[in-house]
Amino acid sequence: MLLGIARIAELGQWMAAGAAAILLYIAVLFFEQILVFGLLVTPIALVLSGAVVGFVLLQHGERAALQVVAIAALIVAALAFFAGFLSARVLMMMLVAWGGALLVSATLRRSVSLNMAVLAAVPLSVLAAVVSVLYQEPLQRYWETALLKLVGPVSDVQRDMLPEGEFDKLIESMSTLLAASVGNWVVVIIVCGLFLARSWQAKLFNPGGFQQEFHRLQLGKQAAIVAAVSLLLAMLLKSALWIALASVLMFVFFLQGLSVLHWLVKQRGMNKGWLIGLYILILLPQTVLMVGALGVAENLVRLRRL
Repeated sequence: MLLGIARIAELGQWMAAGAAAILLYIAVLFFEQILVFGLLVTPIALVLSGAVVGFVLLQHGERAALQVVAIAALIVAALAFFAGFLSARVLMMMLVAWGGALLVSATLRRSVSLNMAVLAAVPLSVLAAVVSVLYQEPLQRYWETALLKLVGPVSDVQRDMLPEGEFDKLIESMSTLLAASVGNWVVVIIVCGLFLARSWQAKLFNPGGFQQEFHRLQLGKQAAIVAAVSLLLAMLLKSALWIALASVLMFVFFLQGLSVLHWLVKQRGMNKGWLIGLYILILLPQTVLMVGALGVAENLVRLRRL
């Protein structure tokens, strides 16, 4: 089904621009109007929109991708303007989905290295994490207002069901978590869009190519040391900034950890149910940390024969 989006993008720049624009507008629409579903639909739609741009760049080059982004931006701006949604948030979504896709896909096209492309996503994600820390209070207030608006019709019932003060603490903790996870969402959207675009290209023009690239993913000792040091500083200093930075870096190495596990399942001929169970457990932060630690360790101790 998702491959059909790539086939549409291959029909020409206007079709590609239309697909990228519609997907990004869906992300905007759900974020602005349906918060509870928007928290799920918006990042998925942004990944798909970024993947369209990345696919065009990988297949046809930077110029074609820039033309697609320019057309798509005009379409989204017009739709958002007439719907009353045009705001800085829309521009930020364009920057993350399309700007991130252009950056990492151009890196992959020029270097022919998935390792370099994944690392190229780190600066923009780190910048987003730093901004989220600097503007933590406004972001937290925004999410508090949004969450209270969402639960407004049933808030009195919820307050009665919880001990005194617990409802307010719950809203505060959720808004704090959402405000602090901006950098994580940025790296997730950019890298997942890159992987999807590369998998589309492989399925259409080089079957099995993306799997081979992913199984060879190895980000290097220097990056691993930086991630390990940032995690250590986050644990010792308990600083919001270091926690945000370590979270972004550990997610990047979580991807390498996944690569190791996928390679292991294939090499050993193991049942794919092991991978399904792993992806279910990803919902637990401990799983992400453990797989990320595996990714860091593999750069220091050889675990695969690549």
